[in-house]
Amino acid sequence: MTVRQPTDSINRLLARRAEARRALLGWFAGAARDLPFRRRRDPYAVWIAEVMLQQTTVAAATPYWEAFMARFPDAAALAAASEEEVLRLWSGLGYYRRARNLLAAARLVAAERGGELPGDVAGLRALPGVGAYTAAAVASQAFGVPAPALDGNALRVYARLAAVEGDGLTGSAACAVKAAAEGLIDPDAPGDWNQAVMELGATVCVPRAPRCGACPLATLCGGRAGGDPETFGQARARPATTAVLRAAAIVRDRRGRFLLRRIGPEERNGGLWEPPTVELARGAEAAVSTWNGSLAARLRDGLAARFGLDAAVGAPLGRARHSVTTHRIVVHAAAAELRGPAPRGAGWRWLAPGRLAEEALSGEARKLLAIARRAGPAAG
Repeated sequence: MTVRQPTDSINRLLARRAEARRALLGWFAGAARDLPFRRRRDPYAVWIAEVMLQQTTVAAATPYWEAFMARFPDAAALAAASEEEVLRLWSGLGYYRRARNLLAAARLVAAERGGELPGDVAGLRALPGVGAYTAAAVASQAFGVPAPALDGNALRVYARLAAVEGDGLTGSAACAVKAAAEGLIDPDAPGDWNQAVMELGATVCVPRAPRCGACPLATLCGGRAGGDPETFGQARARPATTAVLRAAAIVRDRRGRFLLRRIGPEERNGGLWEPPTVELARGAEAAVSTWNGSLAARLRDGLAARFGLDAAVGAPLGRARHSVTTHRIVVHAAAAELRGPAPRGAGWRWLAPGRLAEEALSGEARKLLAIARRAGPAAG
């Protein structure tokens, strides 16, 4: 597609910026969802919320934010924590690199800035894990910096308002979207403005069938004036997905405890705990998702080759599904019994069922152990 930079459309929009600011901020004052992290504007609380909300829904992130803030109320408290403790509170939220970056950034802030976050976009971007969006969101909400925060919702809203064709993340379309965002942001209330734009994108200016009749900016929207706002601000086509087939050995001792392995730092979800798990296939071969004797044999051989475990693989207990970026993963849980000695060392532990909620388990591990618990104490 040939992308046009809609200079005339942007100029018409910016000529009415005062009207746009009044309309959107007035709408936001009455329509904003009452979210716990919106009640606080201190930089640390805003930062934690913005990082948690990346790749995560508001509903999923909110209880994690509340628990995290209760345990680590400021950067100094977070900096003093161990990685395992941070991962334990993050367990189930996914994308664990975010938690490790938060810890690294908190330690840097505690050591070099007395626990205070930088108050400008450039300083925030210098922190581990802080990108352009997060820096602008924190700077605008906590420090009043007029920096547009451009997440997916905001990009879609600005692209439709300015009738920008093409991919708002790259090339001339990105330049046009940025020009519209920088020109519209309210310098007197940049944090409220950014949140209002994102709220509008999340609840009204949605990807499909936008609710133009409920939009406070409908009369200013270039996309709506063109008759088909849906054609603007659409995300790029998603990359192809890869199927992955895995299996986990559910081993229990006579006390009913589960055998867990700490995931290595070089692996996905490094530092978290899970039952010993083996990848069986990926791609077309992974489409075979029904448990059979061949998969049981491959799990047995994989346990021996990867972990040195001599185990008899027994009955299937169930399977879990989840997605990570472009991977669609099916994981079978199978009962297993050790025929040799139990593994020793810091990378292994036996964990009682009653303590599972306290440990830093991967989301996959939580699903598998829930399956095992439903199967009963005799499993494994």
